[in-house]
Amino acid sequence: MLLKILSVVVTLLFAGCATTPAILNLSDGKKVVRALPIDPIMFSGVLWNEHLSRGDFVAALGTFPQTAQSWAEWDPLRTRYQAHAVASDGTEYPAQALFAGFIACAPRLFILVEGLQKPLAGMKVVTLSTLVDRAYTAGGEEILGFEPGKFQSSAAYRREFTLAHGTSLVEMRPIPDMVQAFSGWNVYTTKTEAIATPLAPEQVKYLSGINSQYHYWDKVKGTARGAVSLDYVGTAIGIGFDLINAAGAKSQGFDYQSMMGRAQQGYNLSVLERLRAQGEQSCLAAKLAERRKQ
Repeated sequence: MLLKILSVVVTLLFAGCATTPAILNLSDGKKVVRALPIDPIMFSGVLWNEHLSRGDFVAALGTFPQTAQSWAEWDPLRTRYQAHAVASDGTEYPAQALFAGFIACAPRLFILVEGLQKPLAGMKVVTLSTLVDRAYTAGGEEILGFEPGKFQSSAAYRREFTLAHGTSLVEMRPIPDMVQAFSGWNVYTTKTEAIATPLAPEQVKYLSGINSQYHYWDKVKGTARGAVSLDYVGTAIGIGFDLINAAGAKSQGFDYQSMMGRAQQGYNLSVLERLRAQGEQSCLAAKLAERRKQ
């Protein structure tokens, strides 16, 4: 029976975003096993599906990786981060990670593993960078020797890698009542798939309008400066240079190599510092309470 947990359902086609949806595919060498949309709008909330709407998932506490590359991918408007899980029998399970602020003295993730009601013995989970080119344990440690190409194209490699280096789901602290937490989130229909997000509509609309420039022609749209004039030769040459320059343009998504203005960087740091300060106060209060009990 489907759980009626969402208060509002909104259909939003994001007409202002004229770019091609960017997707990373995990395959078994023959067919796509899992599609991971990577446009900024798709990280504003969880990828909403039947598993989550039914409450058919397990939520556990993880740690946000504290590397330069990971912090570069953090953003106040970003909710979801990449994750993947594998059972001991080799079955792959889709997973997602949500930034949860500072809990128990550290930056945390709520890691959702879909398609099960309780943790399976032997199941392991890893978190991943935006473009799946770095991998981390659920404890926030980067896993060295990761081969991104093989992870995306080989089911055997994903299983071997995750089971060898991932974190055991049964050993992680469970997070109860995530279904209730989703009850106040809104669902939006995008060009790729549905998302459920705690963000306000104007924030979602802002993210939907970002040209992530992961595709070549989206780079051209985002960087072209040519203008049509009576000088057809000059115009043709200008367009030619636009096409050449676009090839080297940096992406505008959430991956750590994307471009960000200093004003945005300063805003992000100020928000993060406020979150850290709040978490530090909670941590100190918890430690004092623990001491009083002793």
